[in-house]
Amino acid sequence: MKNDKWIVVAGTFDLFHVGHENILKNAARFGCKLAVLVNTDRFAATFKEPLAQSQSARMSQAGSRPQVDICGYNDSPNLMDTIDKWGLDVVGVLFGDDYDLQSYRRQTGITLEWQRERGVALIQIPRTLGVSSTQLRLK
Repeated sequence: MKNDKWIVVAGTFDLFHVGHENILKNAARFGCKLAVLVNTDRFAATFKEPLAQSQSARMSQAGSRPQVDICGYNDSPNLMDTIDKWGLDVVGVLFGDDYDLQSYRRQTGITLEWQRERGVALIQIPRTLGVSSTQLRLK
């Protein structure tokens, strides 16, 4: 695993839906291994509405996708620390365009210095329009 190149997708993944599926499929197109970090209930509660699913259910749904090589928890507002703990050679962190770059940096704690030191790109991809966990919870 140490010599592999990795793409990371971090998120809450509540009520796993086609938008989540699409971001994982997009991540797989980079030709790297895919690590998914699911936000713990404790961490997600600091910035999300009450969740519909437990962290174990969310982990199971995200981790069972065929494009996912490893899946684990993120319990920190500093995604850099979580990624560093895994010891993976990460070349990119994917996020949806429902965040602008500065907002994503603030939420994850990813600094430009950390990116430069490790050669990690922040890669913004289009989100799937018309579906979100928030919308699904309201139904």
